[in-house]
Amino acid sequence: MVWLRKEFELMAAEASQPAQLALARIDDHDSTWMNGVPVGSIREYLTVRRYAVPGPLLRAGRNVVAVRVVDTGGGIWGAAADMRLATATRTLSLAGPWQYQVPYDPATPPVPSPSGPRCCRGCSSMA
Repeated sequence: MVWLRKEFELMAAEASQPAQLALARIDDHDSTWMNGVPVGSIREYLTVRRYAVPGPLLRAGRNVVAVRVVDTGGGIWGAAADMRLATATRTLSLAGPWQYQVPYDPATPPVPSPSGPRCCRGCSSMA
């Protein structure tokens, strides 16, 4: 699982108006939020994501789209043109770098270092 996040700005005239969020394809399962509110979820890696965003979710200035992707090695993929937010007056590209975070999973053991354990001072002794 990975969390992806993208910030974008809207003008006052675009705020509070419905929009269409397009996220290309996501391998395999996504749950998508706009400004903290769920706007869609699909469990199919070949489906291009298109989510209607109700106008009240959008605000003037900073907005955030967050996507939780569940898979064993996927992510968002497809054409850059399929990554966008379309308002009534313009289309904003969401292509390019996104912030991401892999959540901590206590069930997944840490990967051992090939050089063995190290203490906090960087030496090879744990004593």
